[in-house]
Amino acid sequence: MKYSLCARFFFKVALVTLCAVFLFAPQAKAALTEPQIQSVLGLLTAFNVDTAVIADVNNILHGGAPATPPPTPVATDLPVIERTLYVGVRGPDVLQLQQHLILQGLLAADSATGYFGPL
Repeated sequence: MKYSLCARFFFKVALVTLCAVFLFAPQAKAALTEPQIQSVLGLLTAFNVDTAVIADVNNILHGGAPATPPPTPVATDLPVIERTLYVGVRGPDVLQLQQHLILQGLLAADSATGYFGPL
């Protein structure tokens, strides 16, 4: 079935127009209704989430920005471990790792022995 030159031109114009509408038209945002937002906040409250976090979620769900700034990463000097550690290994790299873990509060203060294994 052949189309006339006019019909083909109309089809191309319609196709370009549709593409332009979908590409350049503002996209509709999917928004939660107020009851849905309250349901989310209720669940957070039921799970004993911190009130500052709940307030941030509320602000975000209502289109705002979080009131609490994100935490800044803490710069720490991590020890460089250039070998695989396994039970029974000893050395200064093990001692550095243990000292780092002590500073982080993850290991008892008197545990820096330089020995990798049960204390």
